[in-house]
Amino acid sequence: DMNTANWVPDLLIERMREDRDWTLFSPSDVPDLHDLYGNEFRERYEHYEALAEQGKITLCKKISAKQLWRKMLTVLFETGHPWITFKDPCNLRSPQQHQGVVHSSNL
Repeated sequence: DMNTANWVPDLLIERMREDRDWTLFSPSDVPDLHDLYGNEFRERYEHYEALAEQGKITLCKKISAKQLWRKMLTVLFETGHPWITFKDPCNLRSPQQHQGVVHSSNL
């Protein structure tokens, strides 16, 4: 079995609370986001959104952050997967930041 997780940045939670949109990107268009968290993630993510608005990134989709969050919770409740983990708190509290970014949990 493969245990998967949604690795959620604080920015998604903020946008959900503010009833704002979230942009889904192809990982090939935003390859560095995987290695960023906190303010660095926010700045880079918003940069990519600006590029999408300018038409420089075309393989993306803007949806309601609340709609995405509800879908994630629905799938979790119905299937037990994927788990939800929080990218920013995990990395900010990691005692091994010298080893690099935490990409997953051991759940």
